[in-house]
Amino acid sequence: MDGLPVPQSPLEPLVLLTEQAYLLESDLGAVQDGRLADLSFVRGNPLQDIHNGANVEMVMKNGRVYTIDELIGPYSDVDLNGRAQGEGC
Repeated sequence: MDGLPVPQSPLEPLVLLTEQAYLLESDLGAVQDGRLADLSFVRGNPLQDIHNGANVEMVMKNGRVYTIDELIGPYSDVDLNGRAQGEGC
């Protein structure tokens, strides 16, 4: 294995292969003008407290920002048990 780069994490080879497989390697991996980015905007720092990762305020998908209301809207008539409101037990 002499001369081969050592991955920084166990997932690094998988991520690199996935990017290359989709031929997007030049568009992924950085937040800058002209690149693709899917981002979650959270309240708090998930690096300090992992629970802050659940405090999603907005999501950016393919450059479009979605509010929580926009994300939840299509599911507003479904209760926590997965049944549409008004359906029988």
